[in-house]
Amino acid sequence: MDAFRQDLRLAFRSIARRPGFTLIAVASLAIGIGVNSGLFSLLEALLLQGIRGVEDPDRIVEIYSTGPGDPYNNLAFPDLVDLKGETRSFEALAGFEINPVSLSDDEAGERLLSMNVTSGYFEVMGVEPLLGRWFVESEDEGIGDHPVTVLSYALWRDRFGSDPDVLGRTIRLNREVYTIVGVAPESFRGHLFAVHPSLWAPVMQDEAGRASTFRFEHRGSLWIEAVGRLREGVSIEEANAELATLSQRLAAEYPESNEYRSHRADPSGLVPASGRGPIRVAFGLISALLLLVLAATCANVAGMLMARAAAEERSITVRMALGSTRRRAIQHMIIESMVIFAGGAGLGVLLAMFGVRFADPNRFLPVPFPIALELGVNGRLLAYVTVLTLVAAIVFGALPALKATARGVSLSLRDSSGGGQRASGLRRLFVAGQVGISILLLATGGLFLRSIQNAGSVDPGFDDRDVYVTSLDLALEGARSPEEGVARATALLEQMRTLPGVTSAAVTTDLPQDGGSSSTSVLPVGREAEGRNYIQANFAAALPGYFETLDIALQEGRAFNTDDGATSPRVIVVNRIFADAAWPAESGLGRQVTLPFSEEPFTVIGIVDGTRADLITDEPGPQVYTHLSQYYRRVVHLAAKAPGAGPSFAPTLRQGLLAVDPSLALEPIRALDEITALGTLPHRIAGALASTLGLLALLLSAIGVYGVVAFAVTQRTREIGVRMALGATRASVIRLIVRGGLSLALPGIVVGAILAGALAFGLRALLVGVQPLDPVTFGGMGGALMLVVMVASVIPARKAARIEPVEALRSE
Repeated sequence: MDAFRQDLRLAFRSIARRPGFTLIAVASLAIGIGVNSGLFSLLEALLLQGIRGVEDPDRIVEIYSTGPGDPYNNLAFPDLVDLKGETRSFEALAGFEINPVSLSDDEAGERLLSMNVTSGYFEVMGVEPLLGRWFVESEDEGIGDHPVTVLSYALWRDRFGSDPDVLGRTIRLNREVYTIVGVAPESFRGHLFAVHPSLWAPVMQDEAGRASTFRFEHRGSLWIEAVGRLREGVSIEEANAELATLSQRLAAEYPESNEYRSHRADPSGLVPASGRGPIRVAFGLISALLLLVLAATCANVAGMLMARAAAEERSITVRMALGSTRRRAIQHMIIESMVIFAGGAGLGVLLAMFGVRFADPNRFLPVPFPIALELGVNGRLLAYVTVLTLVAAIVFGALPALKATARGVSLSLRDSSGGGQRASGLRRLFVAGQVGISILLLATGGLFLRSIQNAGSVDPGFDDRDVYVTSLDLALEGARSPEEGVARATALLEQMRTLPGVTSAAVTTDLPQDGGSSSTSVLPVGREAEGRNYIQANFAAALPGYFETLDIALQEGRAFNTDDGATSPRVIVVNRIFADAAWPAESGLGRQVTLPFSEEPFTVIGIVDGTRADLITDEPGPQVYTHLSQYYRRVVHLAAKAPGAGPSFAPTLRQGLLAVDPSLALEPIRALDEITALGTLPHRIAGALASTLGLLALLLSAIGVYGVVAFAVTQRTREIGVRMALGATRASVIRLIVRGGLSLALPGIVVGAILAGALAFGLRALLVGVQPLDPVTFGGMGGALMLVVMVASVIPARKAARIEPVEALRSE
């Protein structure tokens, strides 16, 4: 222990004597460890943390229905009722569904997130109400008969000022009066990651269920999610055995719906089990990139440590000649490297803490409700960083130590070079690896950045300029029937058309490239009703003015007009892709198609251009449009085109819509081109991530090249002096040193470019207007990297050129 403390003191003294070396090493490690720590913090929150604010989260499970090819499906409500009544493995079992609600008063409306639950939900979570009560079993029956609600702590605090007498008071949800019966504790904000409901209501108050009893009565409607709390001492395997037995009974009793259906419990988590697989894949790919950066970081520091060890080899061997052991010398060097790595790890954790606090997906995801990220430093993160730091410090600290002490004392003392030449091979390998990682990341990021640039020249099939959009759930605004909903949407449409600066307006259930396209199966009349004759097409219902507002070109026929309505013949507009697929080499006008849940066929009245549905890389596919009154959907987008109005038009649009009804709970008004930017979101994320990591790796490469070249200059002082004494010019010395630096980087550039090309071919489906082996990208990134290497080499080269031959020869 005394030896350890002595080596620790010596390590701090040695580090303090070289502040420049220490600063570069610690900063490099902070970058690599910081980005890896930030990723681990997010991954740990998504996949490893239990549900917050609940009792015994390990006993909470998620319950799914399973079928051929679908292991994670929701449950049918009648199946849930049977499971609740007949299973004995669960202390409590409940269903839930997340829904938006409109909270309104006499002046304004507000969109909030609600969770409709069955009785037993809070018992599953093991939480007690702060005030009042939870829902009871009688509130699981009678559709629309139980207008009661439990408030979240945040809503109780913000809306009611933490009033302890709030129980029994009423609020207006979806234009109906609800009575407050409870308040949840502050520690419980729901059981799902990043989704914090503002209130809870009985599942029987579900708006979709009140519009149609189908989802509550039929076992073919799989819509409700379920969670359960295992009884004390019951394992998840025992619960699954019981669920399998009950599923077999249901299959025998209800073969039409349940013949191939079973039920299964999975461990709970902040992310549902159905979404953990894709998250693991995504994080696996990102982790691979980040580990490359960490490898470059460690290689950089290892190269610096190796250079130091080589420079101090003579002093080490002198100490060994005076009686110190090789083991003690190695221990001293490893402790010194551990101190450096620990400093980098500490700074890296601080960087990670700072970074995750500003990780806000709401800035680039147009979602109607805030996504709440709760990330930070905890025991798992600290354990991860500690293990990572110890392993890296021992591995990359021991290697230079072993190299520096490998030769015998007499050989080291006779060798005036300090062992630098023999150690240079490994340092060259480290530098080449850093450069290869840099070109791999830079080229990948460059391809995606070029794709984003090219996306602007791709015709999406519509014009999103000067269009401003908000959304509305008509059912939440009191529309209890399709007729009421269409009337409300039509009134809002007419109001938008009267606003100053508006040239056209539209109401539609779907916008192109908004990240949520809908599709349906369409059967052209006259074909056999076989699966292969259906055409899967993107779908939108709209009111007149949609095609004009988005500038979707009409090729044949007409668009919707005021003569089309609920009582007129059913009409439909299709795009050219659908028409060519349904009636090859024939005109589609006047033809008929059928849609699900509609007995009357629709007649094609118009054919329009195709639009790209989700991503900018998607080719336009089949698309159909119906009149909203003839194929009703409750959630609509309101769009107004106001050329030249600018962002100041948003308040004008909001005030105009609220003039129709001051209680409307509108989503924030946004420019359509901000929403359609989702079409390039994967490219922007991939480009930003790869480019950022590439620049970090580039910085590390520059540091590594500089360190190796500078050390080589120090080791070659005598040789340079001899060259200059024999007539070599300063320019020739600079060329010699720079050429050596470029020779360090060239192998890494070649190998990294080959790997980048292979990766680019794997990602070619996401590239827009650029080939995987784009010469501009690879040439530009390779040239930039060579330039950085040259600059990193020129600095020590100029120092070498200023060496005086006499002084250089005298130094030996």
